[in-house]
Amino acid sequence: MGLPSHKIPKRVVIYATDIEMLTGLCTRSVYRLMSKIRVAYGKKPRAFITIDEFCDYTGIGRELVLERIGG
Repeated sequence: MGLPSHKIPKRVVIYATDIEMLTGLCTRSVYRLMSKIRVAYGKKPRAFITIDEFCDYTGIGRELVLERIGG
């Protein structure tokens, strides 16, 4: 039997548009930030960034991010 549906997060990945909305950065700056996050976590250039990785790197609280992006 799986986890109850209220315990399963709707999203695991954060996208550039989410980061733009959260930070107010322009698109180019968001992609630079995402690149820095990937390097910090040893990921490949096009790899997804998780919400947890974004929160850890930026210091923005996970609850706040999930509240804003609807995850």
